[in-house]
Amino acid sequence: MQWLPDVRRPRARVKPSEHSLSVSRIRDFVSQEIRAAEDPEFETFYTKNILLNEGIRAWMAPTDQPHEKFVFPEEVLPRGNAL
Repeated sequence: MQWLPDVRRPRARVKPSEHSLSVSRIRDFVSQEIRAAEDPEFETFYTKNILLNEGIRAWMAPTDQPHEKFVFPEEVLPRGNAL
């Protein structure tokens, strides 16, 4: 068999400081999600983003999809800076 050069890409070496930063971010995210699961009033940026996206999607649905003829009651639509 003919010798072929190793064309695989070398693994990226992670510096200890970068690794510890990512671990701390993961730890923060998990602790926030645990707290959010225990306390319904606690909101993270992640949960706020979900609420904002769902609100925008509901608000824009009649415009984006007129063929569906969506009609939403006023109480489910976002008002002002409600989020």
